[in-house]
Amino acid sequence: MTVPLTDGRLGYVPKTVITQYAASSPKTITVHAEKGYVFNIPSGLGTVRGSFSKGTRLNAIGENGQWYFLSTPDGNGGTSQGFIAKTVAWQRYHGRRWRDTSLL
Repeated sequence: MTVPLTDGRLGYVPKTVITQYAASSPKTITVHAEKGYVFNIPSGLGTVRGSFSKGTRLNAIGENGQWYFLSTPDGNGGTSQGFIAKTVAWQRYHGRRWRDTSLL
């Protein structure tokens, strides 16, 4: 992908750098599976960036279909980012799971 620079030249951005998700209000989600894997793209076919155990709370800052986009402190002063499936981690409200009515 090419990107026009302010001085008129063209810059290049590798497609592996581009992450597509719809930004949303930050929400806390909880991993409900025994282990929740985080991928570099919103697909189980992507590269695994890490995993979280059941009960871990995460900060979701965006969504892409049936995936949340995460930005979580990595313990080294930075952040880890990636996608986790909504079937693995979700937000609870008064002890109940939020229901995605867009599929009904």
